[in-house]
Amino acid sequence: APIGDVIVGGNRLASDAQNGVRVRGGYFFDCGATCGLMVDFFCFDSVGDLNTVDSSVGGAEGLVLPFTDMDLSLSGGCACLDDLEGVASSVPLDSLNVTSDTSVFSGGVYGRSRINSWFGCCQQSCCGCSSASLRHGFRWDVIYGYRYMQLDETLTLNATLAPATGVINATDVYRTENDFHGFDVGMLYEIQRGRWSLEMLGRVGLGINFQRLAITGSGNRGGGLFAQYLNEGEYEHDKFTVIPEVNLNLAYALTCNLRARFGYSFLLLTNVIRPGDQIDTRIDGRFFDATESIPLTDPLAFFPTVKYETESMWLQGLNFGLEYWF
Repeated sequence: APIGDVIVGGNRLASDAQNGVRVRGGYFFDCGATCGLMVDFFCFDSVGDLNTVDSSVGGAEGLVLPFTDMDLSLSGGCACLDDLEGVASSVPLDSLNVTSDTSVFSGGVYGRSRINSWFGCCQQSCCGCSSASLRHGFRWDVIYGYRYMQLDETLTLNATLAPATGVINATDVYRTENDFHGFDVGMLYEIQRGRWSLEMLGRVGLGINFQRLAITGSGNRGGGLFAQYLNEGEYEHDKFTVIPEVNLNLAYALTCNLRARFGYSFLLLTNVIRPGDQIDTRIDGRFFDATESIPLTDPLAFFPTVKYETESMWLQGLNFGLEYWF
């Protein structure tokens, strides 16, 4: 049974509401609006402290950093790494500060072609129609084009450990980059009733996500906490990624050319690399012994390792804005 409480950990990066910007524009090549070009992008950036704990602050005594001790000497020196489970352990912790930075950018250029439509009132006089905001009808469009999406994140751990062998100051930095390049295809349906209109857009992006991972550790022992000479460095992988997206937008025509919009968006990113997943808490416990020389020998150390795990990440948002037609 647990004998303590988790003070830092268990929460997700960029899980709180964030402010961002979304811009969309387009141009129809003919008066009948049968085909056109559309551009769309959004971005947001989140920087903040996930948590800070300090044993010198009242009520924070008895802090420890849990880990799985993978010291081979604990298993009689057996180097059967696939079968090594390790020993649950911990080291006294004086202070720990965890900060994160998440940046998301997405942009695309799309063709837009009409499949079917019907509008009453002034459809035949669409060029300069002064009563376009009063028409009734619908239209189906197919959209297709290029999409780029970037997800960059950094997770930093600053800690002071207090084992019996001496104080250890350590800093870990895990940085991940995801650059998606792919083809987007989808359907757009718009229905209008007088001044009110509802737009529904569903699309999916298919392409390659170019992933990069950088792990660095520093401190008075040479390495960091879970970033040691065994897993420090830069690593790259390419993954096939699918990005489905759904948008719902409700609009009200303030004038013939200006509409107020309110909408909801949901987007799912598959096969992305995120920094929190790359922390390997399986570590040779001798890294936390201030009397041990680095690099570790007799026996050799094999942990921590480069995990390089991927996951799916979803984004959802509300948008408010104005749309101008000319």
